[in-house]
Amino acid sequence: IDGLILTHFDNDHAGGAACLLSRIPADMIFVPDYDDESGVRALLEEAYADRLYPVNEDVLLTYGETEISLFSPVVPDSGNESSLAVLFECKNCDILITGDATKQAERRMMERVDLPYVDVLIAGHHGDENSTSWELLQEVSPNTVLISVGQDNRFGHPEAELLDRLNRFGCEVYRTDQCGTITYKGE
Repeated sequence: IDGLILTHFDNDHAGGAACLLSRIPADMIFVPDYDDESGVRALLEEAYADRLYPVNEDVLLTYGETEISLFSPVVPDSGNESSLAVLFECKNCDILITGDATKQAERRMMERVDLPYVDVLIAGHHGDENSTSWELLQEVSPNTVLISVGQDNRFGHPEAELLDRLNRFGCEVYRTDQCGTITYKGE
């Protein structure tokens, strides 16, 4: 693959990266630029130093007519606030991923980045009520929201407050705990 983007180093986002990369090589590996307690970054630095790109400022990648913007963490070294956000823009489809960023991180990102309307928003932090704020929904006006969440997870994600917010905003919502793997092909 051309590139692998890890939004942050929590095990549920990056724990399988080394195994994946041992089976499917990636030309570039983008990670937030902070030291993590899990050891994932150290493992990647040891095995893939020549392909590892720590992101400490916004990055724009262009592939033909497709652009991928990586927005650096707004508060490095602070857990979920350290998530990279990823904006995928192509001719027929725009997708925003915010990792596990909270409402505060979303707000800080919107203060410094002019986000477009998107077709798809990946709900922040697996549907936690403290992510995917009303302000973010207004800013990017998604038609569809995807929630990556395990069935019967111990956190109770997605939380009712978020689902209500998405319903009031009028988004189509698809969840991996109900739909399994979700493939979005654009319009």
